[in-house]
Amino acid sequence: MPNNVESDDAPEHIKKLRAEAEQAKVLQKELEAKERQIAFLQAGVDTSSKLGQMLMKTYDGELSAEAIKAEAMEIGLVNSGEQEVVQEVTDEQAQYQEARNNLANGATARYEPDAVSAQDQAFDEYNNARREGLSTADAQDLAFASFISNAANGNPTAQFNEQAWRDKSASYGHIGT
Repeated sequence: MPNNVESDDAPEHIKKLRAEAEQAKVLQKELEAKERQIAFLQAGVDTSSKLGQMLMKTYDGELSAEAIKAEAMEIGLVNSGEQEVVQEVTDEQAQYQEARNNLANGATARYEPDAVSAQDQAFDEYNNARREGLSTADAQDLAFASFISNAANGNPTAQFNEQAWRDKSASYGHIGT
């Protein structure tokens, strides 16, 4: 009998590994798109222009700034006298590159926790919303949406513990029901 990988009978750790593999595939595609865009920007191609977008979409050569610039010069998109645009690498781009390197070396993607836990972030959003004049119900909806979003994005601090939630509510001065 063939092994059905979509079986609901799989152990939790296998399901988790499958989910992480799918997430890694998505991150890999995002990383490749960012690297491609960076290469075009470093070549001096305006990727916000229609022609720049067309070149970025259809170019299938080497992804070096020199090769891309040569192609862009050949079609008249950039002049040979233009200064090369060098973009600083952002923290997000560095994280994508690190994730790609880890995946290439067989490591799994890892979650970088925020400085604030999902629970604290939800309470902060609630308090900020109340200060801005939102009703209690709307502020609660915003806080729960924030918490659920963190959980859906794999934030390990987004684990609901009713007693901890009540204690945190009390520390913020909220009266429990």
